[in-house]
Amino acid sequence: ADLPRTRILRTGEGVQHGLTWSQDGGWIAYVMPREGKFALMKARVGSSTDRPVLLRSDAGTDPAWSPQGDWIACIRPDEGLNLISADGKQLQPKGSGVWYAVTWAKDGSRLIGFKRDAHRRLLLAALNPTDGSEQEVQSDLGPVPSAFTYVPGAGGRPLFVRRLAHGGHCA
Repeated sequence: ADLPRTRILRTGEGVQHGLTWSQDGGWIAYVMPREGKFALMKARVGSSTDRPVLLRSDAGTDPAWSPQGDWIACIRPDEGLNLISADGKQLQPKGSGVWYAVTWAKDGSRLIGFKRDAHRRLLLAALNPTDGSEQEVQSDLGPVPSAFTYVPGAGGRPLFVRRLAHGGHCA
């Protein structure tokens, strides 16, 4: 079955997934499939002449820009998260396990998201972006729905997860 395709920006490039705004509102970051991986791109808002900038060719999915504007978190396809500097020069793998959605706390002190435990149950976890330590916030939120197996690999996230990140940040 074909997955829905979204064109977020008029860049003349391929399909774009997920978008996240920079803190100052001047940029939008997104991912797009390129050569079997998800590339992290950013585009200047309101510019019709500037081309999108490739930050990383191996970013992951579901980008989330930090409130301070210095990092963009992406979900790695294998496990854990990637923290990518806003200029794309640094990539720091963090965390473990299969994550389905992630967003930043308002103060940027942690990432909060849904992930899968060893028994295929959902839990809510927090990750410290500085040292990579994880803390379980809420365990056993129910079984991982079958659709979760396919959605992250396609660059999307389940609809109820979007409610967690409504407005881009958690308290």
